[in-house]
Amino acid sequence: MKLTTATIAVLFCTAISVVAQPANDNFADRIALTGYTNVVPISSTTATAEPGEPNGKNLLLYGSVWFEWTAPETGTVHLYYSGDGYFRQFGVYTGSKLTSLHRIGQINTGVTFEAKEGQVFEIQAMAPHTTPDYFMNLELVTRPANDDFTDRFQLEGAMVSTNGDSEAATREPGEPKHNGLKFGRSLWYAWTAPASGFLFVDVTNSPQQMCAPYTGSSVSHLKPVAGLLINQSPFSGVMPVQAGTEYELAVDGTLYYDKVVHSGPFTLNLEFTGLLLSSPLNNAEFSGASQIQLNAADTVPQIDGTIDQVTFYAYDVISGQEIALGESSGLAFSLAWMNPPNGYFRVQARGTNDSARVVRSNPAIIANRPINDDIANSIALEGDNAAWTADFAAATRVKSDPKVAKTLQDDFDGSTLWYTWTAPADGTVTISCSNWTIGMAVYTGKPGGFKTVMTPTYDYNNSPGQFQASAGQTYQILLSDRYPAYAPSHGDLTLTRQP
Repeated sequence: MKLTTATIAVLFCTAISVVAQPANDNFADRIALTGYTNVVPISSTTATAEPGEPNGKNLLLYGSVWFEWTAPETGTVHLYYSGDGYFRQFGVYTGSKLTSLHRIGQINTGVTFEAKEGQVFEIQAMAPHTTPDYFMNLELVTRPANDDFTDRFQLEGAMVSTNGDSEAATREPGEPKHNGLKFGRSLWYAWTAPASGFLFVDVTNSPQQMCAPYTGSSVSHLKPVAGLLINQSPFSGVMPVQAGTEYELAVDGTLYYDKVVHSGPFTLNLEFTGLLLSSPLNNAEFSGASQIQLNAADTVPQIDGTIDQVTFYAYDVISGQEIALGESSGLAFSLAWMNPPNGYFRVQARGTNDSARVVRSNPAIIANRPINDDIANSIALEGDNAAWTADFAAATRVKSDPKVAKTLQDDFDGSTLWYTWTAPADGTVTISCSNWTIGMAVYTGKPGGFKTVMTPTYDYNNSPGQFQASAGQTYQILLSDRYPAYAPSHGDLTLTRQP
């Protein structure tokens, strides 16, 4: 091609037609941001990396631009991009020199960090040159007013419901480990009992937050209040309270990941009750009970309102099912729970007052264990053919019980049930169980001196256990639940003697 003066001019102009770099391409030219919320348009198509800039390896294909932001108040900062689904990253630092910046958190497509009032942060925004323009979003969420114990919100009344948001909450020095962790995001409330009774505490609209109750006048000298946990997620609990006592309530998050707990909006509900369930007592244990007496009475009708009738309920902790046991009327409410099944139950009375509000009593967790849960109360089997239904609900084991389930599964010692059988004559005895998760073994003697007659086995693939019986000899038959941690087993035990 023959070069003319005009052609040279066109080539020259084309060669120097370069799009300018962003004004804040270099750290020294970073753009200052202020305020609580910033939405900043960014173009990285012509951005570059300068010597000594952090994340140099990433910047081989990326360009970066710089910003500086001063926190107007203490709180939690969320930094992220919007506009499309392309990949961008941010780095947050403190420091005034490019070569000695201290990074806050991880380099990521979104960064959350804590800021103190007046603290200065340097922000590095990075994106591949081929990505379109986008928006960088910076949002400061300030600390809640009741973040510190001394600023706790005062709650009043027998029925209270209040909303909170722990997103920017913190833990202050000396604060207890409400959630069992060294870190968290807690908010504080105070409530004074109008009378002696029980207080139900529920945290709703946020399944992963909980509430811890205390008494005390300073954050470093708080005494935990013992109560009953009804449900972990969403949190529900109940505790005894004394008239005129102030209770300090901390709402905190449970573990999310690493050193982060769940936080955000929640509703704290408080409900005082004077409806007292006096029988059975919490943690009461029964052994094959034919009936359990239930008693309740309202101790503060001036607060609860008039309650003429209550219904008693039993919640099966294992199955998760609740049944109504019956109703009772009068000043004192009473009911006999006839033939209760084996298992763990949460018993409660509930009544509707004259204002149509349902008033619930304190609950009681009880255990009705199988009558043959220990060898001293073995169930006697008789004859050449015997049968019994084994129910392991609420069954336990003691150290002297042989390790039947341990033989079947190396990492587990199952709960146990005991039976005795005296041989009417010599013969071969076959023992089987309809549930293969139940282990079987037979012994003679007493605890501490057992002699194994039939080694531990289980009726898997129709393989029952056998042993040779001698007339007049009494045998101890032990059944052991193989998987008590998942669900207690049920099965039909059969014994057959043949000459």
